Amino acid sequence: MTSFARRIAAIAGGTLALTIAAGVGGGVASAVDPFAGMRYDKVVESLKSWNGKSEVIAVVGDQLKRDECIVSSSRKEKKTGTYLLSLYCDGAYATAGQPGRSMGTPEGRNALKHEAQVKWLRENPDYCRTMKQSHPEWFKQPVEGCENLD
Repeated sequence: MTSFARRIAAIAGGTLALTIAAGVGGGVASAVDPFAGMRYDKVVESLKSWNGKSEVIAVVGDQLKRDECIVSSSRKEKKTGTYLLSLYCDGAYATAGQPGRSMGTPEGRNALKHEAQVKWLRENPDYCRTMKQSHPEWFKQPVEGCENLD
């Protein structure tokens, strides 16, 4: 067999192996974590409304109170039905002397942008009042930055 034929056979064999691995379960899981990114207190509240239980199995950071931590991942234990939660308890974004998400990540940049928007809304309550008159459905739940309108 020539070297060219050997290369073709190797490529065909590799492609066949990858196809079999993908078909047998070598693919990526597609399940979405329903609680990732939510505050811990909101997750616990949701689970209680479903008569569900939660257990914290991992905590990263110590800058936030437990209720303010963000759920970084969750999974449901099959035997007991308990949701096992991993928490992220550092600040929303890193600053000098305070740990948090890096500004090099979308999460860090979004957290900084969100904080600036909330600060602007608190400094401009007339804008909140106008929004509430135009879109009362947005205010069925509290809108961060527009808490003290009345």
